[in-house]
Amino acid sequence: MVLYYAALDFECTCCDQTPQSEWLNEIIEFPVVFVNSRTLQVDFSFHSYVKPIEQRALTDFCTQLTGIVQNQVTDAPELPDVLDMFQAFLDDHGLTPIGTDGPWDIFKFLVPECLRKRIPIPQWALHYADVRRHFQYALRLEKWCSISSMLEMLGLTFEGRQHSGIDDATNIATIIITLANDRSQTMFTNRHVDVHSTPDLVNAALILDANPSFYSNVNWSMMVDDDTRGRRRRQESKVDDNSNRSQDYRLCCTVDAKSS
Repeated sequence: MVLYYAALDFECTCCDQTPQSEWLNEIIEFPVVFVNSRTLQVDFSFHSYVKPIEQRALTDFCTQLTGIVQNQVTDAPELPDVLDMFQAFLDDHGLTPIGTDGPWDIFKFLVPECLRKRIPIPQWALHYADVRRHFQYALRLEKWCSISSMLEMLGLTFEGRQHSGIDDATNIATIIITLANDRSQTMFTNRHVDVHSTPDLVNAALILDANPSFYSNVNWSMMVDDDTRGRRRRQESKVDDNSNRSQDYRLCCTVDAKSS
């Protein structure tokens, strides 16, 4: 059976006025490009626009950023239907795992929206390869890079429109292909999803209810923010990173997938 790397890049509702921490992102473009791990060629893709129901009208900022216009989402299926369509697509082709540009598509967009709308979290969302992080490790970089920066470091240029979901996914696929061709890198798979939100037993129950035979454990825990800003804040407050007294912890939910 052929293994496919699936490059995914959601586009979501957005606004330049409301702080992002207060804005409820809804997925409005759901593109996935499939790379054959044997031939390292793109074999096919899945693509659908998604109808938002919490913020039905797209902002001008969102349209300018993504190129998505109102009628494309107004006439589109809602997220549960698109997830069903995508699952049927996966079932027909036997495809896994998903590759994303960073963890945000899964834990910042898909999982929170599913939890808010009481939509079962799909199994494939717990098996994703973080291409951005993998690129950082493969090239031994101190920090990760954007899609365009990764392409530039590989001697390539971005093809299409940035922040178009299908174009972003296609370029992520190009990065996967180039890494596999030039560096013989094997994509790794994260077997958990970190839900960066306030711990809530209802949320944990929702995750388990999605598929109790697949999700083995849900643990609420504290994770240290290890980005540069977090380290700087800890240093300024003279708090030792190992003291467990840092003010820079993030509440986090870890969901484990059962080993197959």
